[in-house]
Amino acid sequence: MSMFTDVSSLRGQFWAEIFGFGIRNLREKRGRSVEQAARLADMMPADWIDLEQGRQLPDHRDELARVAYALDVRVVDVVALALLSLDAWR
Repeated sequence: MSMFTDVSSLRGQFWAEIFGFGIRNLREKRGRSVEQAARLADMMPADWIDLEQGRQLPDHRDELARVAYALDVRVVDVVALALLSLDAWR
C-alpha cells in the first residue's frame, strides 16, 4: 500500500467521523437516546452507533431521510452535513 493510499484512507475516515460527530451532536441536542433514534430511523442500535462513530455511512437518499426523521431535522440539514463530509464517501 502506498503512502498516498494511506493518506486517502485516513482522509475518508476523518470525514466519516466528522459526519458521525454531527449526527451524534444532533441526536444529543434532541435529547434522544441511541435506541430511540435507531428505532425512529428503522435501524438497529448497533448500526446507529456505527453511524455516529464513522464506521457506517448512509448509502441511499432514503437512509439520509430516515436519519433526518429520527433527529427531527430537515433532510436538507443531513444532506448538508453529508456534503460537508463528502470525502467520507470517496
